[in-house]
Amino acid sequence: MGYAIGTMAMDVPAAKAWEAIADFGGLLTWMPPLEGSTLSTKGSGVGMVRTLSLPGLGAGDERLDANDHANMIQVLSITTGGPFGATRYQARLSVRAESENACTCFWEGFFDAPAGMDDSEIRQQLEGA
Repeated sequence: MGYAIGTMAMDVPAAKAWEAIADFGGLLTWMPPLEGSTLSTKGSGVGMVRTLSLPGLGAGDERLDANDHANMIQVLSITTGGPFGATRYQARLSVRAESENACTCFWEGFFDAPAGMDDSEIRQQLEGA
């Protein structure tokens, strides 16, 4: 199984960053690299599905598996259209307070690479995104 990680230091309170991430249907309001993308949702809360369409990459469905507000952790699985060819993809997003007005956001992705593709190829693309 492949693994990729990304971190981002932010000069905002952890609660503010978590509020944005916890809104599973609001991804396009806080993730700038997705300009020109579309998003729709089905359901609400844990188990809801968002369909994300990215220009040049196509559409995929992501299911909210956990939204732990107390610990600021979100877990999602991509059920169709894995990123960069990945299959059985699951991501964990978390927020850690660094001070009253600063936090670090972490993203971890776990995936399988399709036959003929090395995990490192997908990891590089995910971490670059």
